[in-house]
Amino acid sequence: MHPEVGNVWRGIWGIEGISVCGRFSLDCGADSHTIRYVMPRTATPNPKARARLLDAATRLMISRGFNGTSVDDICRDAGLTKGSFFHYFASKEDIGRAALKGFCDEKAAMFMNAVGSQTDPLKRVLAYLDAIESFSKDPAAAQGCLLAEMTSEMCDCSSGLRGDCCSAFETWIGAFAGELAAAKKANVPRAAWDPREVAEHFVATLEGSLLLAKAKKDPGTVGRNVRHFRAYVKGLLSK
Repeated sequence: MHPEVGNVWRGIWGIEGISVCGRFSLDCGADSHTIRYVMPRTATPNPKARARLLDAATRLMISRGFNGTSVDDICRDAGLTKGSFFHYFASKEDIGRAALKGFCDEKAAMFMNAVGSQTDPLKRVLAYLDAIESFSKDPAAAQGCLLAEMTSEMCDCSSGLRGDCCSAFETWIGAFAGELAAAKKANVPRAAWDPREVAEHFVATLEGSLLLAKAKKDPGTVGRNVRHFRAYVKGLLSK
């Protein structure tokens, strides 16, 4: 370091060699040495880039699993650099948790939108099940469920992801249990069955069907089991 730079640096910062963000330039005039500090440029947030990374992470983690997907894979699939990745996410686990939340929020909104403005509690429950059966015919459904993939692969490895998976299941079960409770109250208020237990039964049925469909390469598995469950629930709610 130039001695004059060191003297001025010590005078400004109190210690030579302090680590700062940005850069220094030295202007040498006839009688003085002036240090100018240039603030670093910061990247402008780009929501589209973040969305591309999340979409890529979701696709890859569903098809390859969390452990089978690397940050390089995500960047390559999204067509972005690792610099872009780390601008938005601290780690692969960080983007995995964000992808899981986005996946669950999207599916919850999709199925609840299918219910629409329907006010009859029984029709709401049946419309919800019909929407899931309809979605099971979409090629995207055959790829699997990110929530199921994360749960089976990461619950013993990451407390953060395990907590996220547990919370997602609880939210899903709770939402459907609320619909079932309203239908029960309107149709069979004295029935002995518990709406929450039936909702949990449905989630287990659907997730198991998705795994079975993937193993058998038979997407029709999901639709068949949802139809059986629909008939079962209709029986529970019959007066």
